[in-house]
Amino acid sequence: MIRTFDWDGMVKTIRERIMDITGLDGLHVIEEYQSGKKPSFPFIVVNPKGNVIRDWWAHSPNHEPFETYVSVTVHSNLKMQALHISDDIQAILRDPEVHYELSQDGITVVDVLDPSSRTVLITVSSEYEYGFDLQLRLQRNFDSELPTFDDYNNPNGQVNK
Repeated sequence: MIRTFDWDGMVKTIRERIMDITGLDGLHVIEEYQSGKKPSFPFIVVNPKGNVIRDWWAHSPNHEPFETYVSVTVHSNLKMQALHISDDIQAILRDPEVHYELSQDGITVVDVLDPSSRTVLITVSSEYEYGFDLQLRLQRNFDSELPTFDDYNNPNGQVNK
């Protein structure tokens, strides 16, 4: 199967950076959890939203730049712990040094959007969630085998209508 972008690699890089920031291990910085055993608190879910925003001029997927969003949510049984961890991650991800390090892996942090509580209130809340969305600029590593017109040579130097 042809893959035009390495989503797994991008998520792995974001997870590794969050592990560096928080000191949490890979069992506590996860891609998602829907079912099964939940990790012990605190844990962080990194969830690519899967939306792709192409540049208006990009008509071909060959090395196409695009933007997408990745949701980062901290889960804890302590409200302030979730807030502190979420706030630290979003602040450090905006640091120019971290921007440079991520750019070495082909990831540009465009913005950190809507850092806020994501707690869903129920009658007895024993889990608090704080998080934000990362707006990322990425580029496909895809080369089409179809020929493209990159140059036009006209021996008389004129373009005929």
